[in-house]
Amino acid sequence: MESGNNFLRTAGRVLNAGQSRALILTGNIHDVFHTNKGGKDDYSSLVEYLTGNWNLSSLILIVYELNGPIRFLREKDA
Repeated sequence: MESGNNFLRTAGRVLNAGQSRALILTGNIHDVFHTNKGGKDDYSSLVEYLTGNWNLSSLILIVYELNGPIRFLREKDA
């Protein structure tokens, strides 16, 4: 879980510092990531992991997956 937190912190710093307005992730994005929310261990895909951690009202989250549609996390952002 620590490496996941480091990734989220680093990505958050890049976005908050204004160095970038978008993150594009490529490679083996179908790995699963360990989450421990509410004391319950679980595993989720990278897309679920990131959208779950970055679901903030100040961000518009757009997900594009190869062979899939471009979709907004929240309907009101579309």
